[in-house]
Amino acid sequence: MIVQGLNSGLNGNMNAVSRVGTLAMYDKIERLTAISIGRGVGFGALTVICFMVGFASSWASFLRAGGLGALLICMVLAFKCLNSRPDLFRRTEVWIMLDKHERPPSEVAAAMISAARRSIMLRWAERAAWAAAIMLSLALFMMLVP
Repeated sequence: MIVQGLNSGLNGNMNAVSRVGTLAMYDKIERLTAISIGRGVGFGALTVICFMVGFASSWASFLRAGGLGALLICMVLAFKCLNSRPDLFRRTEVWIMLDKHERPPSEVAAAMISAARRSIMLRWAERAAWAAAIMLSLALFMMLVP
Protein backbone atom coordinates (compact mmCIF):
# COMPACT_ATOMS: atom_id res chain seq x y z
CA MET A 1 0.00 0.00 0.00
CA ILE A 2 2.75 2.45 0.91
CA VAL A 3 4.63 1.63 -2.29
CA GLN A 4 1.53 2.31 -4.37
CA GLY A 5 1.15 5.67 -2.65
CA LEU A 6 4.80 6.47 -3.23
CA ASN A 7 4.55 5.27 -6.81
CA SER A 8 1.64 7.60 -7.51
CA GLY A 9 3.40 10.40 -5.61
CA LEU A 10 6.38 10.08 -7.94
CA ASN A 11 4.16 10.18 -11.04
CA GLY A 12 4.48 6.45 -11.66
CA ASN A 13 8.19 6.63 -12.48
CA MET A 14 9.20 3.66 -10.33
CA ASN A 15 10.33 0.42 -11.91
CA ALA A 16 10.41 -3.00 -10.23
CA VAL A 17 13.98 -2.61 -8.96
CA SER A 18 13.28 0.71 -7.29
CA ARG A 19 10.08 -0.74 -5.75
CA VAL A 20 12.14 -3.46 -4.09
CA GLY A 21 14.58 -0.82 -2.88
CA THR A 22 11.69 1.28 -1.66
CA LEU A 23 10.26 -1.67 0.29
CA ALA A 24 13.65 -2.38 1.85
CA MET A 25 14.05 1.28 2.76
CA TYR A 26 10.54 1.42 4.23
CA ASP A 27 11.27 -1.69 6.31
CA LYS A 28 14.43 -0.07 7.67
CA ILE A 29 12.60 3.18 8.41
CA GLU A 30 9.81 1.24 10.13
CA ARG A 31 12.35 -0.66 12.29
CA LEU A 32 14.09 2.57 13.27
CA THR A 33 10.75 4.21 13.99
CA ALA A 34 9.75 1.28 16.21
CA ILE A 35 13.00 1.71 18.16
CA SER A 36 12.55 5.46 18.49
CA ILE A 37 8.90 5.46 19.51
CA GLY A 38 9.27 2.30 21.60
CA ARG A 39 12.01 4.02 23.60
CA GLY A 40 9.74 6.98 24.30
CA VAL A 41 6.82 4.77 25.26
CA GLY A 42 9.14 2.76 27.50
CA PHE A 43 10.15 5.88 29.41
CA GLY A 44 6.48 6.82 29.72
CA ALA A 45 5.70 3.36 31.05
CA LEU A 46 8.54 3.67 33.55
CA THR A 47 6.99 6.93 34.75
CA VAL A 48 3.60 5.24 35.15
CA ILE A 49 5.16 2.34 37.07
CA CYS A 50 6.92 4.75 39.44
CA PHE A 51 3.60 6.55 39.93
CA MET A 52 1.87 3.24 40.61
CA VAL A 53 4.39 2.39 43.34
CA GLY A 54 3.16 5.45 45.23
CA PHE A 55 -0.28 3.82 45.43
CA ALA A 56 0.98 0.37 46.42
CA SER A 57 -0.91 0.44 49.75
CA SER A 58 -4.16 -0.49 47.97
CA TRP A 59 -4.50 -2.83 44.99
CA ALA A 60 -7.46 -0.88 43.63
CA SER A 61 -5.58 2.45 43.78
CA PHE A 62 -2.44 0.80 42.39
CA LEU A 63 -4.31 -0.55 39.36
CA ARG A 64 -6.39 2.60 38.87
CA ALA A 65 -3.22 4.74 38.81
CA GLY A 66 -1.67 2.38 36.24
CA GLY A 67 -4.82 2.31 34.13
CA LEU A 68 -5.11 6.09 34.07
CA GLY A 69 -1.40 6.41 33.26
CA ALA A 70 -1.71 3.94 30.38
CA LEU A 71 -4.79 5.81 29.17
CA LEU A 72 -2.81 9.05 29.25
CA ILE A 73 -0.03 7.43 27.18
CA CYS A 74 -2.66 6.19 24.71
CA MET A 75 -4.19 9.66 24.35
CA VAL A 76 -0.81 11.36 23.88
CA LEU A 77 0.17 8.86 21.18
CA ALA A 78 -3.19 9.25 19.42
CA PHE A 79 -2.88 13.05 19.54
CA LYS A 80 0.69 12.95 18.21
CA CYS A 81 -0.38 10.55 15.47
CA LEU A 82 -3.25 12.73 14.33
CA ASN A 83 -1.20 15.93 14.43
CA SER A 84 2.06 14.70 12.89
CA ARG A 85 3.16 16.74 9.91
CA PRO A 86 4.96 14.97 7.07
CA ASP A 87 6.97 18.07 6.19
CA LEU A 88 8.91 17.93 9.49
CA PHE A 89 10.57 14.57 8.79
CA ARG A 90 14.08 16.05 9.06
CA ARG A 91 13.45 16.82 12.75
CA THR A 92 12.69 13.21 13.66
CA GLU A 93 15.01 10.82 15.42
CA VAL A 94 14.51 8.38 12.56
CA TRP A 95 16.11 10.80 10.11
CA ILE A 96 19.10 11.18 12.44
CA MET A 97 19.40 7.40 12.86
CA LEU A 98 19.66 6.89 9.09
CA ASP A 99 23.16 7.16 7.68
CA LYS A 100 23.60 10.01 5.22
CA HIS A 101 23.98 7.60 2.27
CA GLU A 102 20.81 5.71 3.30
CA ARG A 103 18.50 8.71 3.36
CA PRO A 104 15.89 8.71 0.59
CA PRO A 105 14.99 11.84 -1.41
CA SER A 106 12.87 14.39 0.43
CA GLU A 107 9.51 13.65 -1.22
CA VAL A 108 9.90 9.91 -0.60
CA ALA A 109 11.32 10.36 2.90
CA ALA A 110 8.42 12.57 3.97
CA ALA A 111 5.87 9.95 2.93
CA MET A 112 7.80 6.99 4.32
CA ILE A 113 8.70 8.46 7.70
CA SER A 114 5.23 9.92 8.20
CA ALA A 115 3.51 6.63 7.37
CA ALA A 116 5.89 4.64 9.57
CA ARG A 117 5.47 7.02 12.52
CA ARG A 118 1.68 6.91 12.27
CA SER A 119 1.67 3.13 12.03
CA ILE A 120 3.98 2.60 15.00
CA MET A 121 2.28 5.26 17.15
CA LEU A 122 -1.11 3.68 16.53
CA ARG A 123 0.29 0.24 17.36
CA TRP A 124 1.66 1.50 20.69
CA ALA A 125 -1.52 3.48 21.39
CA GLU A 126 -3.56 0.30 20.91
CA ARG A 127 -1.30 -1.60 23.32
CA ALA A 128 -1.57 1.19 25.88
CA ALA A 129 -5.37 1.19 25.50
CA TRP A 130 -5.49 -2.56 26.14
CA ALA A 131 -3.25 -2.17 29.19
CA ALA A 132 -5.48 0.64 30.48
CA ALA A 133 -8.63 -1.39 29.93
CA ILE A 134 -7.21 -4.40 31.74
CA MET A 135 -5.87 -2.41 34.69
CA LEU A 136 -9.02 -0.31 35.08
CA SER A 137 -11.20 -3.45 34.87
CA LEU A 138 -9.09 -5.13 37.54
CA ALA A 139 -9.26 -1.97 39.68
CA LEU A 140 -13.05 -1.99 39.42
CA PHE A 141 -13.11 -5.67 40.34
CA MET A 142 -10.84 -5.01 43.34
CA MET A 143 -13.13 -2.19 44.52
CA LEU A 144 -16.22 -4.39 44.28
CA VAL A 145 -14.72 -7.46 45.93
CA PRO A 146 -13.82 -6.94 49.60
